[in-house]
Amino acid sequence: MFNVDAFDEIITGTAMTWYTAAAFNPVIGAADEFVLFAFVTNVSGTSPALSVYVDQSGNNRTWILGGSPLISSALSNNLLLQGTQGTSASFIRLRMAMTGTTPQCRLRLTVTGRNY
Repeated sequence: MFNVDAFDEIITGTAMTWYTAAAFNPVIGAADEFVLFAFVTNVSGTSPALSVYVDQSGNNRTWILGGSPLISSALSNNLLLQGTQGTSASFIRLRMAMTGTTPQCRLRLTVTGRNY
């Protein structure tokens, strides 16, 4: 079992895509199942929303992009979101995108994983 703070940044705008650091890819991929906690603060903009996707890879270079977001939500201050995912690949990364008009927030992702 593991628990890692995989992302902690202020993210801004809709033109960017953010990813967890590559060092976490094999850590998250080692779990048979993980729970993702997203804690959102310092929210601004008009109708800001967040989507977090799970991308999988067998070699840590070529990625199969997750089609449906694990977490998808409108944002407000001090919001805690949760999603659970089983894994089958050796490497997992989390991909984040925002929508809205000039959205911004501080996003902290914590991942807790376990093997059966």
